Amino acid sequence: MPFFEAGNRSRYSTTTSLEAGLVTLPVPDEGLDIVELAHDELLYVTADSARAHPAHHR
Repeated sequence: MPFFEAGNRSRYSTTTSLEAGLVTLPVPDEGLDIVELAHDELLYVTADSARAHPAHHR
């Protein structure tokens, strides 16, 4: 069972919503060998064009 279903299994079996999040934390890279394993694009989708632009561009 995926971790997100552990708390309330019935909730996820009857809904069609999607929830997601991304957190990046600073990690000192000194002494580490960095290898790219995957490359992804992050997209923001909204029906409200006013929300599609960063706050400083409004």
